[in-house]
Amino acid sequence: MTPNRIALVGPVASGKTTLAAEIATHTGLPHLDLDELFWRTNWTPVETEIFQSRVRDALTAETWIADGNYSGPVGEMLLARAELAIWLDLPLRTCLPRLLKRSFQRAAHGQELFAGNRETFRHLLARDSILFWGPAHHRRHRQRWQHCLAPARAHGLPVLRLVRPRAVAPCLRDRLLDYLPEAHRITGPQSSTSQKIAAAAHHLVRRRCPLPFYPAEHFATDWRVLARRGPAHVLYGDEQFWLSRRRSGPTTVTYHQPPTHLARFMTAAGWRKLAPRANQIITLAPDQQEFFCDYLPADRVHLIPHGIDTDAFAPAGLPQPSSRPLVLTVGWWLRDWGVLDTVHDQLHRRYGDDVELLVVTRQANQHTWHPAARVLEGISELTLTQLYRRATAVLLPLTDATANNALLEALACGTPVVATDTGGIPHYAGAGPAAILTPPGDGLAATEAVDKLLIEFSTADHALRRAAARERAELFSWPRIADQIRAIYDLLEAEQ
Repeated sequence: MTPNRIALVGPVASGKTTLAAEIATHTGLPHLDLDELFWRTNWTPVETEIFQSRVRDALTAETWIADGNYSGPVGEMLLARAELAIWLDLPLRTCLPRLLKRSFQRAAHGQELFAGNRETFRHLLARDSILFWGPAHHRRHRQRWQHCLAPARAHGLPVLRLVRPRAVAPCLRDRLLDYLPEAHRITGPQSSTSQKIAAAAHHLVRRRCPLPFYPAEHFATDWRVLARRGPAHVLYGDEQFWLSRRRSGPTTVTYHQPPTHLARFMTAAGWRKLAPRANQIITLAPDQQEFFCDYLPADRVHLIPHGIDTDAFAPAGLPQPSSRPLVLTVGWWLRDWGVLDTVHDQLHRRYGDDVELLVVTRQANQHTWHPAARVLEGISELTLTQLYRRATAVLLPLTDATANNALLEALACGTPVVATDTGGIPHYAGAGPAAILTPPGDGLAATEAVDKLLIEFSTADHALRRAAARERAELFSWPRIADQIRAIYDLLEAEQ
């Protein structure tokens, strides 16, 4: 669960405001820059009493992410109200180049800052310039925050101390980074000119890349990962780890596709060359882990499950007994539509219109569905969540899998699942009553499993399954997964 109030502290040019703005963008928390409350025009600070009063009023809000480098009563108020403290304890060798670059860029462009103030080259060369003041006080600030945060941590305030910048190349759909606020996102170019340059370069190198899905935007992100120094994490190695295999900094790569698909990407000889380029590899399923252990030492291959937002996907009570039972199928990738057709046909023969058959997919126009099935495409996440909650059973016939978003989303909403016993599905479904697993390609077995859940509808057994589903999903909540990812980041930093 994302904290409602986050304090972000650290020395000059440690990246506080940048990180706070990024967290605010991805969590919706209002961004509070304490410097905005401190300065008047002409770089004149407000009186101490006024500053403290402004901060006190601002911190009474229920939600915020506040960044600043203020100790004394202001720092005490900040930490007293915060639910999480992030301490950017970066060394001077990291902060000083940032300070120089930031200050000269601001002066060159006349960038307006707090209360209309601007940094000028004349101001930067003055005796009290931030260029001299920041480095001179850097060590003192680190010691001060160490002293201030110790009692706050002792009183139960979680403190996340970051000693190195971390870089991550994400996929937009992945929510992991919402729970890794310390990570810096690497994305493709935003300007049209940069995108055109990336597209032209991509055209020249695309044929040499064995990854089956490597569009220009992924190439551009891959290039930026290659150019970046320090530790980096490529979240989707199946689509973005090619140029960056030659980077000098330590790298973690997460792979999502099943071993059968990975084997189609490249020959064993190709994997023997590519896989060891990653310092650490994260897999999502046991068979995936076994695949990569053939190409590099087992202590460099880690099984860390995919996560689920258990706040967004959550139960909303039991379905009403008077409502028509809903059998819901969600997704499109690696789905066994033949099994689905068999189940729909058998259920419609047995129950007619007394059971609702619904499919949510991206392939609405690429398959001939059973006449009794209703097919939806392009619905909102809120609508999807409501369907999960209302469903009697979620049916997921699969040809293969590592993790599966629909499985985790259904379980988090407290809905029992019937899924194919393939790939990593048993690892996520568990052996309890939350899910019934059926043999691959067996439409009749899947039908009987769904029928069992329909018969149990509105009984104590059904309520037990729903409780077990939610309990199972909580094992894969994003905060738990993020903690496991941080352990891998620590390994990367140790290698640097």
